[in-house]
Amino acid sequence: MTTLDYDIVIVGSGAAGGVLAERLSPLVKQGARIAMLEAGPYYTRESFTQREDEMSKLFWSRGAFYVCDGSVSIAAGRCVGGSTTVYTAVTFRTPRAVLEDWQRNYVADFDPADFDHRFARLERELEVGEMPEERVNENNRLFRAGCQSLGWKCLPIRLAATLECNGCGFCNLGCWNGSKKSTLEVHIPRALAQGVELIPTCTALQVGEKGVVAMAAAPPPDAVQWKAAPGLALFRAKLVILAAGALHTPAILLRSSLPKQSPALGKFMTLHPAVTLSGILPHEVLGFRGYPKTFYTDEFAESHHYLLETAFYFPGVTARNLPGFGIHHQEWMKQYRRFMSAIVLELDEPDEANRLTAPREGPPVLDYRLSERSVNSLVHSMRSAAKVFFAAGAETALIPASRTGAVSATASAADLEDEIHPRFFRRGQAPIASAHPQGGCRMGKSLENSVVDSYGRLHGTRNIFVCDASVFPTSAKVNPYLSVMALADRTAEYLTRNIAQWV
Repeated sequence: MTTLDYDIVIVGSGAAGGVLAERLSPLVKQGARIAMLEAGPYYTRESFTQREDEMSKLFWSRGAFYVCDGSVSIAAGRCVGGSTTVYTAVTFRTPRAVLEDWQRNYVADFDPADFDHRFARLERELEVGEMPEERVNENNRLFRAGCQSLGWKCLPIRLAATLECNGCGFCNLGCWNGSKKSTLEVHIPRALAQGVELIPTCTALQVGEKGVVAMAAAPPPDAVQWKAAPGLALFRAKLVILAAGALHTPAILLRSSLPKQSPALGKFMTLHPAVTLSGILPHEVLGFRGYPKTFYTDEFAESHHYLLETAFYFPGVTARNLPGFGIHHQEWMKQYRRFMSAIVLELDEPDEANRLTAPREGPPVLDYRLSERSVNSLVHSMRSAAKVFFAAGAETALIPASRTGAVSATASAADLEDEIHPRFFRRGQAPIASAHPQGGCRMGKSLENSVVDSYGRLHGTRNIFVCDASVFPTSAKVNPYLSVMALADRTAEYLTRNIAQWV
């Protein structure tokens, strides 16, 4: 085993890891050695070919990490930049009500007002703004028109994408011109310029108070060729920060020999179960051209626990999200150029039974079951999406939890209630996905019911911290990447202020 000595080791380079590396990088000038480990390769924008089959390599399990019963597939980035490399840059501040709930019920020394300036700073760095009206594509215009026709509020989505965006629509396959702001484009280059060492294709296996045990591998030929000896390595460190995401940080801790482990470790996972839905218009929409996400409605966020956002995906992902199979599926896909599409985010609640475990070898295992509340919310959202499609002029809505998979615009309100119904929702057949795994290392006051404190310090340890979506006590109830970045900003500030304790 190779042994390497550092002062600080960060595991992960996504929304949390990238921001942590950049915020802590000034310590390098004070003599600190900082390494950032990333399990995935270091691909630059020149590597992003916009081909689905080729770019699936940017994801863990090629974008299809399934929960135990096969009912939900999870997409998470496995590359430098993590999931920010393959996200659609949808930027929501954590709702104040969520932050207040965390303070009231989980971590008393957690000040919701403290996050306002962090959100503002990050939004400036990421060039967050609304899409100009002249660059809104037809799919988004139809969604807005449908919502307005129904009397539902339709709100603009703020995006971490600059005016240089050419509207190619391939955001989830990596941004080839760098106009989508990610840690790959913003924070990691700054960290490297300050002297932080990036070590890609290096998978953390275990963590302890002496450092991180990891397996380094040779990078693929089309990735940046980084100089790291393949094989098992011990990264000795005075301070370790796990930022490997909710699928992998709990797994690393579960595999580790620590003095004490919280009974909450790996539990209370949430996913924001999502379903992508399509309607067929009588004319071409060409929703694959232009920025895919511009509007959303939270009309039913409080009453039925979901957001409905615009979205449009590539042929392979779209085919996977359509109901049915065989000849009907084939005929529907032939109408791809006439699709309008939207995505639902179901705002699930933490449940102790939704739990991640980690075998000694192989990927983590997530035992997650959609609750009855989640199923009812998803079915209600499918009815709502169908109403938006029909109000925008669609002739047919393609709905998984429906009698035949296709619902006609001629259906009456009563028929719609009967045609789209929980009795037609079949777990493992309805194409439910997630890009927002959260929980597993929840914040709290004690080892008995939580894993870390409000700054991410692992209970019962002196120098191991966790900072990613795994520390959320509940789901963020919005697309969570800005929430993760703000937590990273807060944790980095705390560590810098108290760095003499470790370095």
